[in-house]
This record gives sequence, structure tokens and C-alpha cells, in this order.
Amino acid sequence: MFKSYPTISFVIICIIGPFCEELTYRAGLYDLIKRKNKIFAFIFEALLFAFIHLEFTDTTFAAELASFPIYL
Repeated sequence: MFKSYPTISFVIICIIGPFCEELTYRAGLYDLIKRKNKIFAFIFEALLFAFIHLEFTDTTFAAELASFPIYL
């Protein structure tokens, strides 16, 4: 798709995707959980975000754990 439609792919991958993630995690999940406990909401949101971005397909578990702090 990126080769066929480079402009629209760029907009979706670099602008719309991150914007939707921010809305999901910050405006949605964080705001929902922070009503109970702000610290827990911050930690839970960060851990969930990092965990969702891990890939367990072609890499080893150790390599994924090494990249976990980057996503966190």
C-alpha cells in the first residue's frame, strides 16, 4: 500500500495513527481510570501502551523485553 499510495499511507501511519492512539490512551483510558487513582492510571496506561506495541512474531522473548523500555 505504501508503494501504491505513498501520500495517504504517510498521513495514516504518521499522523492519524498516533493521533488515534493519543485519544485512546490519554483521553479515553487515562481519564476513565484517573477518577479512582491518578498514579495507577498513569502506570497502567504506560504499561498497556508498551505491551500492545510488542511483537512476538519473528523475534525472541529476550529481544522483546529489551525493547520494552523504549515503548514504555
